[in-house]
Amino acid sequence: MLESKLEGASVLVTGGAGFIGGHIAETLADRADVAVLDDFSTGTKETVPASVEVHEADVRDADAVADAVAGRDVVFHEAAIVDVAQSVETPRPCHEVNVDGTLNVLEAAREHDARAVVASSAAIYGAPTSTPIGESEPTDPASPYGIDKLAVGFFVRARVRARVIPRELLKRGVPTVGRVVGGRERRCRRRRR
Repeated sequence: MLESKLEGASVLVTGGAGFIGGHIAETLADRADVAVLDDFSTGTKETVPASVEVHEADVRDADAVADAVAGRDVVFHEAAIVDVAQSVETPRPCHEVNVDGTLNVLEAAREHDARAVVASSAAIYGAPTSTPIGESEPTDPASPYGIDKLAVGFFVRARVRARVIPRELLKRGVPTVGRVVGGRERRCRRRRR
C-alpha cells in the first residue's frame, strides 16, 4: 500500500523516535532511504532502526530542518508536543514546536521540492458530539494543543490556496488521528527551555 508507493524514495520522518513517527520510520526502513529528525525529548535513539540516518535537532531550528529535508522526496511531519496538560501549563513552548516547527517543515519542504505529510489530531474537535468523529464535526478545541493543531490545518489550507503548496497535498483537509500511545515514548514532560 503506502510502503510500495514509497519504494526507493528518500524520506524524512520528524519525530521519528516517537510512537507514530517511529513506526513510520521502522515500516519504511527496508523499502526507502529513511532519515529521522528528533530531539529525543520523549523518544529514544534505541527505537530508531540502525539503517536510518539520525538528525538530532529540534523542529524549531529552521536551519536544521532545512538541512534534514534537503534531498528528500517526502517528509512525514510527526514531531509535536502532544501532552495536553503541558500545553495548558506552558502554552508558548508547545506552540513554538507545534505551529512554528510545522511552518519550518512546510517551508523547508517547499524550498527543497519535497512533499510534506502533516497529521492533525482529534483534539481539534474538543468534546465531539458523536463518535467516531466525522470530518464534518465542528471544530472546538478545548486545549492549547488542539488550538495549535487547528492552526496548523489552517496554515496548510492557506498555503494551498496561495499555491505555495500543491493542491493535491490537501485531500479532505489535514489527516486526523486520535490519541495514540505506546511503548516508544517516555511518559515524561518535555524539558523546559
